[in-house]
Amino acid sequence: MNKVGCRFELRKMFEGGPQPERIAELLKSRGSALLMRWTVEQQMFQRRPAHIKAVPTEHEVTEARFRRFLKELDTYERKVIFERTLDAFLDLYSSWKKTHQAPLKVRLVMLAFELHRLDHEFECDLSFKD
Repeated sequence: MNKVGCRFELRKMFEGGPQPERIAELLKSRGSALLMRWTVEQQMFQRRPAHIKAVPTEHEVTEARFRRFLKELDTYERKVIFERTLDAFLDLYSSWKKTHQAPLKVRLVMLAFELHRLDHEFECDLSFKD
């Protein structure tokens, strides 16, 4: 039976209300074809349009929240590390200003590079006089 025939038979089945005898007769003679066609049509109409997003599962929501938490934790850790390194840099700079020791200057330069690595907006003029 072709598609047009299946559709015609399906429509005919439900015209004028339910007709149990006619439905039983059609299902006996062409039941599998009608059922298959009905199943295919139901699947076509149950597909979600591409512009409508599917509702995320609880597992997906949990994963997204966890990834967001890890991202926020990484941002927080970077901020804390930068602040601690900056504190160490300022303490060392203060000590170097008092003593002008060469080893302190080397450590200052290393901390300045580390601060710039942590935050590219950090700038320090490394041409200070001894």
